[in-house]
Amino acid sequence: MCRFSFKIIVLTSIVLFSSCNKIYFRKIKKISTFASSGTSLGRLHDPSEIKTNGTHLYVSETGNNRIQRFDINSHDGIDWWGFDSNSNCGWHTSNEEGSGSFSPEHIDIVNDTLYALNYSSVYKIQISTGILKSIIAFKENSPVEDIAVDTKGNVYFLSDNKVFKYKYNGKFLYVFGGYGTEDNMISGDSPFFVECDNQDNVYVVCDKLIKFTNKGDFDKTIIKDRGFKGSSLCIVGDRMYHNTGKFVEYTTDGKVLKRWGDRNNLHVEYCVNGDRIYSLFSDEIIEWKFRPDK
Repeated sequence: MCRFSFKIIVLTSIVLFSSCNKIYFRKIKKISTFASSGTSLGRLHDPSEIKTNGTHLYVSETGNNRIQRFDINSHDGIDWWGFDSNSNCGWHTSNEEGSGSFSPEHIDIVNDTLYALNYSSVYKIQISTGILKSIIAFKENSPVEDIAVDTKGNVYFLSDNKVFKYKYNGKFLYVFGGYGTEDNMISGDSPFFVECDNQDNVYVVCDKLIKFTNKGDFDKTIIKDRGFKGSSLCIVGDRMYHNTGKFVEYTTDGKVLKRWGDRNNLHVEYCVNGDRIYSLFSDEIIEWKFRPDK
């Protein structure tokens, strides 16, 4: 989805990576492109974020006022969540855009719950039934840059260079971060991003990559200068993926495990599933593959 569109600079690239006196060739290759511009099922209009639960891809579309679900293997558009022309919310299979009352920009998935930022509120949607379980309202007046959700269902709103933590029931808990040059401060130019790992640590992408504990205490600066600005962060289990001009796999403690290519700008928004990357470019989804070592 895309708030920002970037030209693909390299489709297939190679880099030498040294570990334990062995040299590996790391490759990343474009496999396919699917979806295209439009309002019917399987098409996209101004997509803004992409997530996966391993079996499906979920894409928030601000242009079509919906969250569309794709089969991760066949790439078919299956259905979409939003409000139809009769104001009914849930999963729909009709070839129409959703109602303008719902315009999801950011999404996250935890177990069977899909979280969607609609203006300044987060909608909690049960994936298996499509039922809107509850709404968490952000109580500040500043615009929300991004959201993240931890394993307990607590929601983190990134806004005004700060992270606001709300309990799963909508109760405000505390705020951390802030603008400044200190290590625990959030500085630089937008866009900013926030993510949680499976231990409920919080990561903020600004002009650097910062790790906070689940209590909001500063842990460490993982990257002091990110290089390529405008890339989000994807966390899968105990692994993080981030584009710093090279696409890099880290542990959640910040140890570099692998690097792929030189300036592999896979766009702002992407998600990782196994050996595949799915990135948003304009109104399309591009599938990439991590190629094995040789």
